[in-house]
Amino acid sequence: MRASWAVPDLITAAGGTPLMERVGHAFIKRRMADEQALFAGEVTGHYYFKDFFFADSGIVPALVLLELLSRRKMSLSALLEPLRKSISSPVRSIPPLLTR
Repeated sequence: MRASWAVPDLITAAGGTPLMERVGHAFIKRRMADEQALFAGEVTGHYYFKDFFFADSGIVPALVLLELLSRRKMSLSALLEPLRKSISSPVRSIPPLLTR
């Protein structure tokens, strides 16, 4: 899992059940429908919502985030501060072996 451990921790704290699925919209949409999941996300910025026909969107989470910031009257930095303890690590690739 490449996302921060804060993700499953926050889902559990909110009363949800975090599930992992293979990356790719076809796999995620099928699993969401099977589980009747409300939300799914990938570290690549793809976010899926049950109420948006399980389709991925960047606009919907941006609007939800803006609404949250507005209602709480806080900055994005203040909202994210509690999550800074569990930052995800970068992906490291191993270069392919050269053959002759």
